[in-house]
Amino acid sequence: MAIPCNYIYAGKFTEGVAHVTISDSNDEVLIDRTGKITTKLLEKYISDFTFLEGLSVAYAPTGNKIIFE
Repeated sequence: MAIPCNYIYAGKFTEGVAHVTISDSNDEVLIDRTGKITTKLLEKYISDFTFLEGLSVAYAPTGNKIIFE
């Protein structure tokens, strides 16, 4: 195992990052292939978190906006 399983959800890696939900805190973050947190998401997004050239399309329900992250 390359990364300890501390997640209640883990998505696929694209462009070296994956979207995960940390089991202890329910925080949603992006991690790199070593398990290091690269980005902490400050709100909930609806997305498949597939990145292309560093961007992913996401929907932010609280602001009813579509964003590139």
